[in-house]
Amino acid sequence: MTHAPLGCLLLVFVSLAWAECMGQPARPSAKGMKKLTRAGSGLRMSRDFGLVDRGAEVQETFEVQNKSREPLRLGDPQVSCGCISIVDQPKSVDAGESVSIAVRLDTSRMRGAVKHSVTFKVDHPKQRYVRLVVEGTVRGVWTEPETLDLGSITSQKRARQRFFIFAAGMPDLDILSVRASDAFLEVNDGPANADDATRRKGIRGVRSVFVGWGDVMAPPGVYSGEVAIDTNDQRWPTVTVSVTAHVTGAVDVKPPLLLFGTVVHGKSVERSCRIRLGDDDAAHQLDGLIFETDHEQVVCRLASGDSDDGAAGTLRVVLTAAGGESGELIKGAARGKRDGKVVVSVPYVAYLARD
Repeated sequence: MTHAPLGCLLLVFVSLAWAECMGQPARPSAKGMKKLTRAGSGLRMSRDFGLVDRGAEVQETFEVQNKSREPLRLGDPQVSCGCISIVDQPKSVDAGESVSIAVRLDTSRMRGAVKHSVTFKVDHPKQRYVRLVVEGTVRGVWTEPETLDLGSITSQKRARQRFFIFAAGMPDLDILSVRASDAFLEVNDGPANADDATRRKGIRGVRSVFVGWGDVMAPPGVYSGEVAIDTNDQRWPTVTVSVTAHVTGAVDVKPPLLLFGTVVHGKSVERSCRIRLGDDDAAHQLDGLIFETDHEQVVCRLASGDSDDGAAGTLRVVLTAAGGESGELIKGAARGKRDGKVVVSVPYVAYLARD
């Protein structure tokens, strides 16, 4: 069988890239749209799809034209990652004919500058393969890691971890705020520098954020919260990081919420709860706690254990309805502090009413 020379296999681009991400099409790069080079014993074809949002599905169509006098057989494709695939793979190209090969790229897990390829082996003595390459920049903002596990938390043990905020293709991105979902978490953020993060092509570090456990202990068990990052970008206005922890030996409050119901003007209503710090049920753990509330009409007193005062470790909370509007909702918390730090927090709710 006579084989055609190397130049008889001609490959040409015939279509533009397309993408679907939040209704925005892909934008071609300002550089050359197509590139055809010889690479050792094969041909390499590349295409720059430009800038797309993360999550876009990019598709490039290549045309393979066989100018030889013999059919050209294409082997099974070998992909650089699971994110790239062939829509319909032709098995061969007849002599003098052309076939289109559509390459599809899923960018849902990509960030920054990307380059991926599909390689076909061909039955030609001088040209052993054809490699189709798609490359470009995937725009987005994200965190690394995307979740944090603070591990085991006790009344004596705290934890602190860090995550980074990265961006690609977004030179004007600004972080407006970094906030925790509740009082159990504390966040501190600052600029990311070269020592904080690995420099990668097309990616810049935006912020470095430390997440730690605050002074308020959560109920025993599995804790789940999050840290929210607000940005000035409408595509990604808020990015969240899930935070988990296992709270042991913590503050146990029963009941965890004081419900006063409806309190009539001029009347007082008392509620109480039992507080335990850590695994030890000793009352002396509560010694020195000073309770403050969010409202002047709510007063707290920690029982001493006398027969007429309640069991040791009992917090008595009295709400006196004075002033305010009828139907006003009172929501707040009684916070026990020691040495200026909050050790326990007991939320309360009441409705004020007039006769």
